[in-house]
Amino acid sequence: MSRQPCWPARLLMLLTLTLLWPSACGSADETGSQASAVPRHDRPPRTVIVGTAMTPWYSDYPGLERRIQQMCALIDQMAADARTQYGRAIDVAVLSEYALTAGKQGTAAEIAVPLDETIIQAFAAPARRHNTYIVFGGVIRDDSASADCWNAAVVIDRQGRLAGRYAKVHPVLDQVDADGRIILEGGVTPGTEYNVFDFDFGRVGLQICYDVEYAEGWQRLAERGAELVLFLTQSPQLTRPAMYAATHEYWIVSSTFRNNASVFEPGTGLVAAQITEPRQTLVHELDLSFLLLPWSSRLRNGQAFREAFQDRVGFRYSESEDRGVFWSNDPQTTIGDMARSLNLLDTPIEQQTRARAAQDRLRGGPAR
Repeated sequence: MSRQPCWPARLLMLLTLTLLWPSACGSADETGSQASAVPRHDRPPRTVIVGTAMTPWYSDYPGLERRIQQMCALIDQMAADARTQYGRAIDVAVLSEYALTAGKQGTAAEIAVPLDETIIQAFAAPARRHNTYIVFGGVIRDDSASADCWNAAVVIDRQGRLAGRYAKVHPVLDQVDADGRIILEGGVTPGTEYNVFDFDFGRVGLQICYDVEYAEGWQRLAERGAELVLFLTQSPQLTRPAMYAATHEYWIVSSTFRNNASVFEPGTGLVAAQITEPRQTLVHELDLSFLLLPWSSRLRNGQAFREAFQDRVGFRYSESEDRGVFWSNDPQTTIGDMARSLNLLDTPIEQQTRARAAQDRLRGGPAR
């Protein structure tokens, strides 16, 4: 572990924490309107290798230093897997809700770890070593003197700097006592904002466990331009994350304690990749410049693209969902241009918008 910083450095660090909490790097209110005006399918390929873990953190807490070592070992494994499978470095490594503090006994205030230079530098090393973003969960407070604590997801950037964090907006309700005092998850403070972060490859939203029961957060992330949502959780739910991925047309990657750490496809909600025991880690390459296309006779379940572009195109078409996710493997040609050349650039949203307008016109207004 690193030495404690000198007082000027410590004051600067605390000022940085104050400015960042609870906002993310690039305030969502400021950057929400800055999302690219160019449709995603008209942007060059943006392949991202995401690593996630499925780890049962239920055992006795081994102490902070040992827990950080366990977490960093998982990150190292993800990075090694990425190089083996894809021949290049990982872009973001995700560890589950409570990863930093799970197994500790006591109230939230007793469990909470100050997000100080010791924690930041511990994860800065693997971030720089693997040139990756790292996102991990835990019960944290600003510093050792702070009374408030949060169930939070912390973001470390590729250079090993604290990039921000998301405080869980919907902690589970433990109880309301006789005096009307509300206790959430042992005493955490609920977050106030659905943060969206500007990573160097795209816009990333975060959600934590019980947030999955509240649709408005996932909607807000979509409105703020999220292209990828990282879901740090204990619960291994599949149906709700799949629904949000299908509805809001962004990728979702979950990191869980058990069962179902998964990658969910945009537009279909289907599971593109999933950890199976006894493995604890998974890496998966996805493209943020994708195109969703519904069934059409000319598309022929994607074969029209394959015949025209061979391995310059990639896709997963689902006959059960009557649509597919398409992307370009050619850095010189966007998937949008490929679709235009085949006269197939007609997305589900465009089709639905035209149909709704015709339906409303025919019946004299929207259905009530």
